This record gives sequence, C-alpha cells and structure tokens, in this order.
Amino acid sequence: PTQSPTLTPTQSPSNLPTLNPTQTPTRPPTLSPTPIPTASPTPAPTFVPTNYPTQAPTFSPSCRPCVPGEYSSPCSRTVCPAGNCIEDCPPCPAGQFSSAIRSVNCTLCSPGYFNPKNRSSFCTPCNSGKYSPLAGSTACLICPAGSYCPTTRDRGVTAPILCHPGYFCPKSCLSSQQDCVIGYYCPFQGLTEPAGCPKGSVCPFPRLTQPEPCPLGRYCPYENMTTPISCNAGFYCNSTTPIPCPSGYYCPPETPAPLRCPFLSSPNSPRTDCSRTPWFYVIIVVALVILVSCFATSVFCAVRTMRANAKRQFQEATASQIPPPEDGTPSYGGY
Repeated sequence: PTQSPTLTPTQSPSNLPTLNPTQTPTRPPTLSPTPIPTASPTPAPTFVPTNYPTQAPTFSPSCRPCVPGEYSSPCSRTVCPAGNCIEDCPPCPAGQFSSAIRSVNCTLCSPGYFNPKNRSSFCTPCNSGKYSPLAGSTACLICPAGSYCPTTRDRGVTAPILCHPGYFCPKSCLSSQQDCVIGYYCPFQGLTEPAGCPKGSVCPFPRLTQPEPCPLGRYCPYENMTTPISCNAGFYCNSTTPIPCPSGYYCPPETPAPLRCPFLSSPNSPRTDCSRTPWFYVIIVVALVILVSCFATSVFCAVRTMRANAKRQFQEATASQIPPPEDGTPSYGGY
C-alpha cells in the first residue's frame, strides 16, 4: 500500500487558496429563482357540420301513397317519403296483408287465418273443419279424423281438438263432435267411430263412455241393444240367455236365480210357483193327533197324581187323630 504523505503544520494542500490575513472573503453570489412561464388557455375548437341539410328534401311530384294491400319498403326513400312510391307500390304477397294506407311493411297472417292471394288488406279465418297452426299461411289444413275444428265467426282455429270421451269425430264431421248414440259407447278421446254394445250389456243413453251390464232378471242376447228382454216365468236369466227352472225349484217372472220350493211342496207344471203335496196334510193331521193325545195324557196324569196326593194327606191326618191301642198293637187308621 502506498503511504500517505505526511503533512506539516505549515504546509497546506495545494488545491486550497491561500488567504492573506488582510484579504476579505468574497460573498457567494445570490441566486434568484427563474420565473415559470404562464400558459394561456387555448379556446375549444368549433365544429361545423358538413352534412347538415341546408333545406328540406324535395320529393318527386309523381309519388303516390300506397293503398291497403300494398307496401312501400322496396321504394326509394330519397325520391318518395315513407309509404309512397313513384311507381305502382308492390303488393303484399300471399299470407300477408296491409290494412292501412301508406303502409311501409306487410303483416303476416296470424295463426288460425290465411290469405291465398296477393294485394290483400285482410286475412280470413279458417273455415269450419280447418285450422292454421302457423303465421303467414296461404291455405288452411283439413281437420283430421278423430278431432274437430269449431271455427267461430271472427276467430279461426290454430290446432285441432281431440273428440272427448262419449263423442266421436268421423272424417265427415269436422266442425263439431258427434254424440255417441244409443246402442253404442265411446270410451276414449279421439275416436273416429263409436263401439257397439257387446252381448250381455245394454246402452240405453247417448254419450256413454262404458256399456251398462244387463239388469238382473233380464237378458241381452244381441249386440247394440238399447233395452233388455225380461225373463219369462219358469225361467231364470243370466246376462245373455234364459235358462229353464230346474226340478224342485220355481221361477217367477224376471228371476235372476231359481228359488227352492218350501218343505212338503212341489213346483207346478210351468214351475212358476209351488203347491202343497198330500203328504203335507197327512203330516199335519198326524201331528195334531199326537199333540191332542199328549195333552190328554198330561191332563190324565195330572189328575191321577192330584188324587193320590189327596188320599195320602187324608190318611196321614186320620192316623194322627186315633190313639194307639193298650196292648201296643199298631193301628193302621181303622183297618
């Protein structure tokens, strides 16, 4: 390492100024702040529109207003105002309409309505038996079988309605559903034809959803029956067939099951009723004889018992009043 020089007290560094004792030190110069320049506000620029019309547009005198059934959107807006065209206005296409004068656009026909021709100012409701599910229809669809389309005077049908149970809708019935007639029944919705009442049942009322079983005591041997047949006397009937009454039974009219004859009786020849047999009267007479005999025997036995009791009581009373003999012989009441 390099050794630093040794300084003596009288030696001063070479880079420091040497001051005489009589010399006055100089005051450092005073610095004044530099003034900051003040910016003046710049005025906002003024924009002058270059495309602003200086005067109202001038349209062609040949413009004419579009009448109902026409529209003006394809026509030039610079030549004619909205709702007007210099030439013939284009017609509204089929399925659309315009009902006001100076119409700009056409309107689609609502569902349930149709318009089959151009240049129309209104749409027509679908006729009875037809429907229109979409907007802008040019024709209505035929209501399918099993459903109906009840169009009103001012409102079309948008979707077919299925026939309700108790009704049917054939292909020829399109505007309303038909009642299920007597002799038939309609169990489901959407039927195109009714079902005939089966054997053993009856359909006496319209709009039936289920056939009624044949009443008891009657029978229904045919299909599509509206009135059951009464079971004759001498027969009993299930739902479809009359059956002859069996032996030992009788069957009055409208009997659902044979009836057994009472004891000691037998059915008559048509087996419509039962009559008593001769044995019935014999048994009745014998029973009366036995009853009378028993009654007489009971009375006789009662009288005999009463007489025996009275005699014994008399003997006992008499024996108690007779003194015993002196020789000790027993006494038997005077005998």
